[in-house]
Amino acid sequence: MAYITLVLRVLIGAILLTSAFGKMTYAGSRALAPQMAETLNVFFFIPLTWIHFYVSALPWLELAIALFILLGFYQRIFAAVFVMVVITFIISNGVFLYYDKLSSCHCCFGDLASLRLPEALALDVIMLTAGVWLVWKGQHSLFSVDAWRKQLHIKN
Repeated sequence: MAYITLVLRVLIGAILLTSAFGKMTYAGSRALAPQMAETLNVFFFIPLTWIHFYVSALPWLELAIALFILLGFYQRIFAAVFVMVVITFIISNGVFLYYDKLSSCHCCFGDLASLRLPEALALDVIMLTAGVWLVWKGQHSLFSVDAWRKQLHIKN
């Protein structure tokens, strides 16, 4: 079980680091463009300023979650945050797919890679499953700060 947790941590961390890198490093990335946030106007119940804030803060949030999960530092808490973020991805990709709003998704990895919406949605479901595993079974983790802290606490 500890090896599954380690593999899922690395998988989630790699995906989130790639996603954050793709959004941050490509100048004029479509994922961070105000026009991208405005395509989210199908969410009529969310003010556009909140959507703009979320779209601009998302790469930094992904980076922070990736680092905390990879290091295994408060892993279950950050896995729960990750699950909530992935739920927003699933909702937005599902709505885009329903309204046939976008043919391909530049949201996921910025201009680094483009996914078709069904592929993006499938990736989101896989990430959600991995995140839920880390929340429920994440206390058994190899090579993590949490395991190291627990070991130090037991010795003292």
